[in-house]
Parts: sequence; structure tokens; C-alpha cells
Amino acid sequence: MRRMISSSSTVFFKTIILIGISALILINLFISLANPSSEQFLITSISMLFGFYIGRAVLNFREIEIGDKGIYFSIGYFTDRREIFISFAQIDSVSQNHFMRGNPEFVTIKLLLPNVFGDKIRFIPKWRFFPLLRHPIVDTINQEVKQNKRFLS
Repeated sequence: MRRMISSSSTVFFKTIILIGISALILINLFISLANPSSEQFLITSISMLFGFYIGRAVLNFREIEIGDKGIYFSIGYFTDRREIFISFAQIDSVSQNHFMRGNPEFVTIKLLLPNVFGDKIRFIPKWRFFPLLRHPIVDTINQEVKQNKRFLS
């Protein structure tokens, strides 16, 4: 049986953050063109670098479902969506950034072998009231991975 473990607001976060960053970059670009100074050029350059860095990180968030044998990752956007299955045996570990606790939280799945996503997959788990504690989905996936590795060996 499959169940969704990523937040239903993942697409919302992607859309809102990308629109906000794009708007910020465009505003800075227009201000820079209207007022060409070295200070404004520096501010525009920094905002563009920051925007591309955050945009790249946000685009890497995935929608994830957990099943009996592994995890299903959705890639693509509105019209072109594909699903990729990764068994628990292909997962090295699951962790949560201790310094970025809060809502939204971020969970990282580290893979043994790189695939379409690379060697790490990040997602936003479902929202909860106490974000300062480790998200229970981290322990759930790590337990499934350990059981699967024990079963294979």
C-alpha cells in the first residue's frame, strides 16, 4: 500500500518561491538599468546569484510516496509527470538537517548509486506541530532500509 510522505504543499512552495525569486531578480535588474552604478550592479549580481542558488534548490524538491518495497518519486511538473521507483536496498540513509528545523522541514535521502536525481533526493515532509524534534518519517524510512538490508544479507 502506498502513502504520500511528502507535503501536499511541495508544488505550492516551488511555484511561490520561484515566482518570488524571479520577481526579485527582475526588479533588481530594472533598478540597475535605470540607475547604473557600481553599487547597484553589485546588489543585482548578488541577488541573481542568491536567486539562482535558491531556485536550483527548490526545483530539486520531490513529491514522494512510500510503498511496501520502496519509495516512489515524482518528477516533472504539471503536464509531463513521471514516476520513478527506488527500492529500500538502493537507499544508503535518510537524514534531516539539524540547523534548518522549522516549517517547512527538509529531509534528505542519500542513495547508494546515483540515478536521474543524483545521489541525494530532498523533499518536504508533511507538516507537523513540533518541528524542533526529528520528523518521524526519517526513522520510518531508516528502519525500512535496515530491515531490507538485513533481509538481503
